[in-house]
Amino acid sequence: MCAARVTCRSPWWPALVLALAGAFTAACTESVSGPSPSTTTTTTTTTTSTSTSTSTTTSTSTTSTSTTSTSTTTSTTTSTSTSSTSTSSSTTTSSSTSTTTIPPAPAIVCPVPVTVTSPDGQPVAVIFPAPTVTGGAPPVSTVCTPASGSRLPVGATTIACAATDAQQRTASCSFVATVRPPAPATLTLTRFTAFGDSITEGKDASGVLAPLDVQPCSPPASYRATAYPNVLQTLLTERYTTQASTIAVHNRGCGGERAADAMVRFQATLTQDTPQVLLLMEGSNDLNDSDPGTISVAVQGLRSMVQEARRRGIAVFLATVPPQRVGGFRARGARLVPSANESIRTMATAEGAILVDVYNAAFAGSPDPFIDFDGLHPRTPDGHRQIAQAFYTVLVSRLETPRPTSVETLR
Repeated sequence: MCAARVTCRSPWWPALVLALAGAFTAACTESVSGPSPSTTTTTTTTTTSTSTSTSTTTSTSTTSTSTTSTSTTTSTTTSTSTSSTSTSSSTTTSSSTSTTTIPPAPAIVCPVPVTVTSPDGQPVAVIFPAPTVTGGAPPVSTVCTPASGSRLPVGATTIACAATDAQQRTASCSFVATVRPPAPATLTLTRFTAFGDSITEGKDASGVLAPLDVQPCSPPASYRATAYPNVLQTLLTERYTTQASTIAVHNRGCGGERAADAMVRFQATLTQDTPQVLLLMEGSNDLNDSDPGTISVAVQGLRSMVQEARRRGIAVFLATVPPQRVGGFRARGARLVPSANESIRTMATAEGAILVDVYNAAFAGSPDPFIDFDGLHPRTPDGHRQIAQAFYTVLVSRLETPRPTSVETLR
């Protein structure tokens, strides 16, 4: 008899529940722990470099479920392997600074304008300070043209200055140097009286020498115009142009007069003219007697006139007498002239008169070539120009202001 076979089957759903439970567990585990990070970050700056490398390996076993007829074994293994994260960071900072300063271009400031005066109208050395220079790359050179110390003519001269630095940059400026002509010279005294005999009067060898009681000092204008006082006035007004209208040289010469006899006329003349300056040249007629004793008489007459003029506050310019030519028909005292002039020089010093040495300065102690054929009177106009120049030179040196550096000589 066959035994009946009985097959008992385990129900299916428990295995399904276990499988779902394993899957749910794995999902929850992943949800809680989250995925393993895998991050690569690179940061770069101008001076810093950072490199980070992360390597992650995740291994999860598959849930394996086996079901047998007798037992059900559920094995769930979750294996998570995460490699270590390796981070390497390297930071290098390198800093290098180089600064170059370029100086500003040069700047130049010139001196203030310069003004000087030429004492004689000729070029003079003009000295001025150096210009002021700022900025520029050293060395900076400065040049002015014309240079300080150069002799500049009368008038305005532009001085140009330039500064140049090491980079050949330039700056320039200019200013004016002015050389003024000498200030117009003036005379401290302008009213003159020329007192004397026929030589002062202006007569020459051909002149008519009338006796004083017939024609007392009233010569024709023809020879007075060439007489030394007239020539002297021309010289003075030409030099002192600003005073031309006030300069006056009165000719008070009287032919034939002796110094020993002149006092009365002299006093009247000073009262009439009220001069500031007396030009006194007399004594030639006193020597006509050829007597040495007349020298002291003549000098005494001159002394009295000098004293009278000084008493009145008049400046006295006393002249020696001109030379005479021995043998001249009017030169009877020729040999006495040198001695008479020595006495005149001595008296001038003693009495405070200013000496005008006509004998030497105008004629060099000789009658030739300026004394006329009569041996006494100067030739006109040359002889009188010589006398005028002698007086002019001394007057300028004594009366001009500012004091002159030189006095022109007649040509």
